[in-house]
Amino acid sequence: MHKQGIIWSLAALLAAAVLVLLATQRERFLSPPVAETAALDAHCDLNQSACTVALPKGGQLTFAIQPRPVPVARPLKLSVTLKGRQANTVEVDFVGLNMNMGFNRPRLERRQEGVFAGPGELAVCTRRKMDWEARVLLHTDDGIVMAPFRFSTLRR
Repeated sequence: MHKQGIIWSLAALLAAAVLVLLATQRERFLSPPVAETAALDAHCDLNQSACTVALPKGGQLTFAIQPRPVPVARPLKLSVTLKGRQANTVEVDFVGLNMNMGFNRPRLERRQEGVFAGPGELAVCTRRKMDWEARVLLHTDDGIVMAPFRFSTLRR
């Protein structure tokens, strides 16, 4: 076998190994293991106000989206305020409930102790009304704490 053939064979083997690794780790990346999940407050409407939930092992989390009502395909201002809890990083995973809208998980920046904020945007859906779940993911020293918030958008 020629030297060039060996190099191509090794490159192909390496590429196959990378693809296998990506395929096996994809689910862990898209759905990271959650250590705690806050209860969903079905009465809070992010289109009207910020929502606050108690976290399972203490503390509380307040989540807000601006502007209101929440629009699609326009820049959003996301904010999370923590009381009685620490987080290393905060992400917001937007999940379409009546249609898969793809991966959309902006990471928020720490603005001050317990306050995280950053931009986001929701994709346009073919449906006039779209139901969403915003899963706030707190990356803590004890694992990921998830707080779900549900809301709907209307395409105008």
